[in-house]
Amino acid sequence: MRARAHELELLLLTMFAAVPLYGTQVISFGPLLAFHLVMAGIVMRVLGGRTPDLIPAGLMRALAIAYIFFYVVDAAVISRSAISASTHLVLFIAAYQAMDPVSHRKEGQRLLTTALSGSDDSPVTNVRVVVKNTSPNFYTYVTGWATFYDAGAVRCGEGLFKFEALAPGESAETDTPGLRLKCTAASWRISATNLLVRNAETVKETVAAPAVETVAEKPAPVNFIISIDGEQHPIQVNNPIVLKLGTRKRKIVLRPVP
Repeated sequence: MRARAHELELLLLTMFAAVPLYGTQVISFGPLLAFHLVMAGIVMRVLGGRTPDLIPAGLMRALAIAYIFFYVVDAAVISRSAISASTHLVLFIAAYQAMDPVSHRKEGQRLLTTALSGSDDSPVTNVRVVVKNTSPNFYTYVTGWATFYDAGAVRCGEGLFKFEALAPGESAETDTPGLRLKCTAASWRISATNLLVRNAETVKETVAAPAVETVAEKPAPVNFIISIDGEQHPIQVNNPIVLKLGTRKRKIVLRPVP
C-alpha cells in the first residue's frame, strides 16, 4: 500500500510540474494536454491496482527510438525552435519513464506471518513471506530483504530471503533467517536486491564439412630388372635409366601397355 501511494505521489508531482507551461508560450496547448491525459490514464491504472503501462512496452520502445529522429524534424520543421522541441522531448521522457517496466518492481510480495510483536528481550527471529515474479524473466537466483518499521516509521528489524529459481508468474514461499524484530511492526517492506537472469540458450549452428577433393591414388612403383649378358640393371615403370651399350649410351624406359 505504501509503495502504491508513493508511486501515485510521484505521478501527480510530475503532472503538477508541467502545469505552469499552460501559461507560457514555450509549447502549444495540444502536446501539453496530451501529456496530462496520458499521465491521468497511468494514475487511473495505478489507483485500480494495475500496472502503469498504459501503452504496451514494445510499442513504447519503438516510439522512443522513432522520437530520436522526430526530435530533429520537430526542431527544424514543426516547432522551429530547439527549446520547444526539447520541452516536447522532456514531456515524452516523463511519460515514458512512468510506464517503463524497468523502473517498477519485478516481484509481488505477501507477508504470511501475522504475529509481529517483538521486544529487545524476546525478538521475532523469523517470518514467512511469499514473493511473486511479475516480470517476463526467468531468475536463477533471487535475494532480498524483508524490512519492518514501528509506528514512528523507524526500522526495527530486517531479514534476508533468497530463492534458487523463480519462473515468470511464479509465486514461492520462503522465510527470513537472521531476522531480529524488536518492535510491534506497524508496516513492512519486501524488496529484491539481486536478480540473476538465466542466460539465453546458445544455438549452435551446424557447419557443413568442407568438400574433400578425391585424388586418385598413385600405384606403388613396381621394380623390374633388365639383364644384359648377365649384367643386371634395376628399373621401374616410367622411370628411365641410361645404359652404355657398346660405344653409345642408351636411355631405356619401361612403360605399361594399356
